[in-house]
Amino acid sequence: MNYQSAANNATNNAKINADGTNGGVNEPATKEQEQVKKLLDAIAQNPSATQAHYAEQIGVSKRTVSRIFASLQEKGVLRQIGTKRKSNWIIK
Repeated sequence: MNYQSAANNATNNAKINADGTNGGVNEPATKEQEQVKKLLDAIAQNPSATQAHYAEQIGVSKRTVSRIFASLQEKGVLRQIGTKRKSNWIIK
């Protein structure tokens, strides 16, 4: 599976609302869902970049990227390989 299709699959898997329902195709994407999609696309293009790099690339704060990373890791969508200082991210 290439990075782009992995990012698209992960984006679709990550679009679960707080009430547990899946965001349907007909529903407009929320700001957070757009941020998640942009972040996953950025990770797919460069899986070894820093969170600060991703934040600058997608136009959000580093704290927002950090929060999205934690959420995606908790959901099992994103996995870190390597050390905290030198890591690669894998989109499941």
